[in-house]
Amino acid sequence: MLRTSGPWKDRPGFEQLAQTVTGMAVAQGEGGQPQLGPTYPNDYLSGYLATLGVLMAQERQRHEGGAWQVDVSLCRTATWLQELGSLAEWRHVPPPDAQAIASAMAVEQGPFGELRYFNSALSLAHTPMRFSQPAMPLGAHEAAWW
Repeated sequence: MLRTSGPWKDRPGFEQLAQTVTGMAVAQGEGGQPQLGPTYPNDYLSGYLATLGVLMAQERQRHEGGAWQVDVSLCRTATWLQELGSLAEWRHVPPPDAQAIASAMAVEQGPFGELRYFNSALSLAHTPMRFSQPAMPLGAHEAAWW
């Protein structure tokens, strides 16, 4: 959805429209030529915001009762993302050093060789935040329920 109210409220929305109508494509382009971004931040971010909104609504319902509505708009997400500023404004922030990156990484051996990945940013008291197996090639296991 592009918007939750107004003349476009019933029109389906998708990333490229949100980038175009909010000026994001102009900001991405050069020489006055609009250029769509190479990724889809508004689609993903809108989904994350909707999920967060539903979780917050459930929490409020649990404590306060009642019904809660969550509205998320691709265009509002695109506008908010632009309001955060450009990456150029963050160039003064130094990147993490190699030791900091290495301490956040995990290494696993699997059928494709060594796999390096970032550890989870979360930790749960009784649930390990990892998969029980590394990535496996197609056909490595029989397709069956446990």
